[in-house]
Amino acid sequence: MSIINIQNFSYQHPDRTELFNNINLQINQGQKAALVGKNGTGKTTLLQAISNHQSFAPIQVSESVYTVPQHTEKYDNQTIADILQVSAKLQALQAILKGDSNPEYFDVLNDDWEVETNTSIALEYWGLVDVPLDTPLRQLSGGEKVKVFLAGIHLNKPRLVIMDEPTNHLDYSSRDKLYDWIQETTVTLLIVSHDRHLLNLLTDIYELSREEIKYYKGNYDSYVEQKEIEKQALIRQLESRQQEIKKAEKVKQQVVERRQRQESRSEAHAAKKSLPRIVAGNRKRDAERTSGKLADKHEIKLTNLNESLEELQQKVDSSKNLKLKLKSSDLHIGKILAEAKNINYAYDEQKLWVEDLNFMIYSGDRLLIKGKNGSGKTTLIKLLTKQIIPTTGVLKIADFEYLYLDQNYSLIDNNKTVYEQAQSYNIDMPEHEVKMNLARSQFTPDSWDKICNMLSGGERMKLSLCSLIISNKIPDMLILDEPTNNLDIDSMQVLTSTIRQYTGSLLVVSHDKYFIKELQLDKEIDLNL
Repeated sequence: MSIINIQNFSYQHPDRTELFNNINLQINQGQKAALVGKNGTGKTTLLQAISNHQSFAPIQVSESVYTVPQHTEKYDNQTIADILQVSAKLQALQAILKGDSNPEYFDVLNDDWEVETNTSIALEYWGLVDVPLDTPLRQLSGGEKVKVFLAGIHLNKPRLVIMDEPTNHLDYSSRDKLYDWIQETTVTLLIVSHDRHLLNLLTDIYELSREEIKYYKGNYDSYVEQKEIEKQALIRQLESRQQEIKKAEKVKQQVVERRQRQESRSEAHAAKKSLPRIVAGNRKRDAERTSGKLADKHEIKLTNLNESLEELQQKVDSSKNLKLKLKSSDLHIGKILAEAKNINYAYDEQKLWVEDLNFMIYSGDRLLIKGKNGSGKTTLIKLLTKQIIPTTGVLKIADFEYLYLDQNYSLIDNNKTVYEQAQSYNIDMPEHEVKMNLARSQFTPDSWDKICNMLSGGERMKLSLCSLIISNKIPDMLILDEPTNNLDIDSMQVLTSTIRQYTGSLLVVSHDKYFIKELQLDKEIDLNL
């Protein structure tokens, strides 16, 4: 049974830029589907259109939609109770308990006498304990906001749930709860996410582009395998087309040369027979017309083949992942970079960690800082980068260069253009090499004047790495603080492949299990202990 049915849906931005054209999508009851696609293809826009399907005739939805949004700013003035859709029931319950027998209150409550208890249970399941229901959403952290929307699923029991990047701000335990729920639920799901662990729990993948939505059966790993098969088939088609063009060019040349020889023989024969000039001229013109027609025929064939070749080349190029390479750190492997003995840090005289921290970090270590939200991961980074000093214990830090990459890639100056940002990291690189590195990082000349504030998460990541390459000064340690939160999957693959090749020390804060596994981290500091 179809729950979402989209037929020939087109969408334009207010500036009339076309986002997608005549796309079709059908989601059946019970499917657990992912919507994937390159950055800027309109995944979030499509989810919003489905959520507000009453405004779009081509979109038919047979169930009420419950949405867990990526961006929650527009809900900031609403309370937790508003988000959970229990405000009216709670008000009615309070009025009834105070002795008001107005029938309207009983109608609103609808015999849901356990609404307060059920609301508390739903919130506690997601780790929100003792948070007043009249708390405005703006007072919560990013992770807490997501948890409120997730708690609403348990209370409202929808049959269709749409989620847009639901794990962005969730810690390990909350992500695990969401993973468990996804596996166990019978609710129909449509999810946009860059979390590949989550995507591997789903059963169907829909790939969005401007022209179409393409269906792939199976989870994300299966989708990647099918895409690789398609890519190899395209490469074979490309090679075959190149051979066809070579053959066609050779045949064309042979035809032209043969006609030229025939024309030469005809002229010589005419001269030998002393044919009248007008007859000889007519024969020559006939031969030239025939030769011209043959040449035109082969030229048309070559043009068609070349156009087809260009189209195939574009498809092959679009399937390739960008590869950036960082130079290696000059530090020798095994040098002690940090040594902590019984360190702790106090906020308002309250120690952050139950147990004092003891650890050693060596040059070449690939280290994960692990912990729930609020466990002090950012504080530890500040300690290691000498921004603060321990309240207790001894922390010895060696001299080394580090680069800090956070989820917003804040080393980018939002007021600069792309080209100005690149040049700000240039020490002695010729201008043409700066431009060449920008091009290699997928910044075409028409984007060089773009203000950095307008860049997507993936673009900010690529420009950060490009700036680092241009500086020719590779840090001894890369510190990555939730670097994948604002990236699409293609951008994550670029980041992952680049960091994997980096041979310096690596310090990572991330809740993304797939990303952690790909980086092959071999040590950890667990702040949950």
